[in-house]
Amino acid sequence: MRKNIIVIIIVIIAAIITANHTQAIGTDFSIDLIPSDPVPNTETRARISSLHFDANRAKITWELDGKALLSGMGERDFTFTSPELGKERRLTVYVITSEGGQAKKTLNLIGHDIDLLWEALTYTPVGYKGRAAPVIESFVRVAAIPHLFSKGKEIAGSDLIYEWYLNFKKDIPASGAGKNSFTFQLRDFDDFDVVLKVSSRDNGAVFEKGFTLSADSISTKPKILFYENNPLEGPRYNKALAREIVLSNGEIGIRAEPFFFSNPALERLSYEWTMNAQKIFPEKFANVLSLRAGGGAGRSVINLRISNPMNLLQTAEEKIEIQY
Repeated sequence: MRKNIIVIIIVIIAAIITANHTQAIGTDFSIDLIPSDPVPNTETRARISSLHFDANRAKITWELDGKALLSGMGERDFTFTSPELGKERRLTVYVITSEGGQAKKTLNLIGHDIDLLWEALTYTPVGYKGRAAPVIESFVRVAAIPHLFSKGKEIAGSDLIYEWYLNFKKDIPASGAGKNSFTFQLRDFDDFDVVLKVSSRDNGAVFEKGFTLSADSISTKPKILFYENNPLEGPRYNKALAREIVLSNGEIGIRAEPFFFSNPALERLSYEWTMNAQKIFPEKFANVLSLRAGGGAGRSVINLRISNPMNLLQTAEEKIEIQY
């Protein structure tokens, strides 16, 4: 009799444990956001998923900031607007499974953001209004301006941890506290994915953002533009010289600007000038050529080849025809 009682007690305990275990597992679910880190005030989709019950057969109720906005069988998707910068929204999901299990989950969303500004470390002359273009083997620098919040206040950038990823691989030396800039080299013609994960020291605030520098952006090649170099006013950058010019005053200074060559290589660039296929040499500066017309009339073709001796892929060639 005593053995039977013990067996019954064991069976009851096992049944209770099994029931609790089933209930705990049977209602477990997750909420995924698309995108996973939405920027402030943008359309965001939330979706629930579960390995333990059929969400299509469950009654799902979505509540935003305390207001029930969507409810029904299989309503596993909910679209809403993410919080404004520095503001907070509360998303709550109630689930009743087809087996009668009940569950609830809440996400507290804060309007974090990161401004990512990138620049190619290639040369453009002073006053150039366009953007320096990235070229093969050049470097790109990314600067981050984070806007992360805790308890309604923005966290100082110096108090944040920066984790930089290039093509989904973490750059450990470039990551760390206060490291809000990242420099990398374009070693081939390919897409480059840059992702930054920023977090507070206690990991209470976390936000991730990235961008892709496409291969099309890197297809730009270095080029040469010619400008008139006035002996009194200096280079006239407001307008590049045409490929054919008339030397009416008998003298002109031509200044060559090596657009989009890597900045570190500027002092090492090689300038090869020719006139009518004959080598000529500037008087003072390698990129400034002074021309004076002789007697009579005629034309000359000036050709310039600029190359980076440290990188053969960074080469440009241009010509200009002078009529006098």
